Amino acid sequence: DVIDHLGGNDKKDEFIRNIQDFSKASNFDEFYKLHQDYYTSLSSRVLELMKKKSCISKLTAFYGTEQNHYYTLLVPLLGPGNGYGPSLPAENGKLDVYLLFSPYQNDEQILNMVWHEFGHSFVNPVVARNSALVNERSDLYDPIASSMQPLYSDWENALSEHLVRVNTTELIKSEYGKRTARQHISAHESQGFIYMKPLTELIKKYEKNRRDYPSFESYFPQILDKIKTMEASDYMSKDTGLFSGPMNTIGKNVTNIIVPSNEENDSLNQAIKKYTVHIQKFLQDRFNSEIQIITDKEALGTDLSGGDIMVYGTLNGNLWLKAHIEEFPFTIDADKVQADKTYKGKNLRFISAWPNFQNKSKGMVIYTAQKAEDIWGINGVNHGSTDFIIIKGDKEMSSGDYKTKVEKWGFE
Repeated sequence: DVIDHLGGNDKKDEFIRNIQDFSKASNFDEFYKLHQDYYTSLSSRVLELMKKKSCISKLTAFYGTEQNHYYTLLVPLLGPGNGYGPSLPAENGKLDVYLLFSPYQNDEQILNMVWHEFGHSFVNPVVARNSALVNERSDLYDPIASSMQPLYSDWENALSEHLVRVNTTELIKSEYGKRTARQHISAHESQGFIYMKPLTELIKKYEKNRRDYPSFESYFPQILDKIKTMEASDYMSKDTGLFSGPMNTIGKNVTNIIVPSNEENDSLNQAIKKYTVHIQKFLQDRFNSEIQIITDKEALGTDLSGGDIMVYGTLNGNLWLKAHIEEFPFTIDADKVQADKTYKGKNLRFISAWPNFQNKSKGMVIYTAQKAEDIWGINGVNHGSTDFIIIKGDKEMSSGDYKTKVEKWGFE
């Protein structure tokens, strides 16, 4: 219940008063009017995409049921990859469902966000109505508890999140194909959602037998039957103790962000550092962690073995990267990026997972580019489910995984 989450009606009323006070004190109405054209351009893009891809009709067709109203609220300050899908009961017994997310994402990310967050309003109530049966297998939560917390604090929540991700991936597959769907599944598994594959197989059967199962809820007993027989050990990857990627396994355990001091001028160094403060805050808020931003010079004399790392800057502008440059199988020049093959062009960006040099059980993500100016906003590019990605502007040119990861990572 939304009111309960707010702490009751008194807290709700206090929150509303504070919002109203802030609006008056900051003269928010005038601020909004000054930027209204920009906000309109953001909302128009999202609405046009949702209409073009028939987002709501595909969503309701997939779940075999409809909600009362669908509200999309753009919140630029949330940052890419963040969203919420609350709902409120309507008078007709259905739900008024809400989507709050950042518009600073590409089309695939937006579709994923729409179907994921709205999907919670279809999945969570079904799981809740079957809570007793679901929790008969609460032991399936034990092996994944550390990777689920604090966002998904019990098996019921974790199962709902698994199913939303599975269903969303199937919808994404209908738009972007099997390869993209496999990348999504791999990304979710790397985040601790180890039951993606068996649940995906179940949902595929649901999609093939819609005459027998007209709605997700009508099929849910089949999901419960499968859960009764599942054993976590069948889906847990064998842990070699070594970091093996992909990029989105980095985040929860980041302890340091390394910023450059040797870009062409200090204003570029400061701009990148200012940008990483937003990344630091996002990760700390999301994972309740402590992350230090340190310069490349500080990093060269620091023990970084205790956690994962994020590194920003060009290969020569970040002195910590420059010190390790001979160990990378990729090179970045003014007119090309050499990785698994040669990518020619200007304004190219490169993001890569890599083992922590001081502790091979930990990892890092390197955010680099031909030009330091292109580091700003690099996290907004859709990435994570592979080991590396080459980007031109905001568009992916190619992505993939390193083929060798034993003695030394490489493309061959």
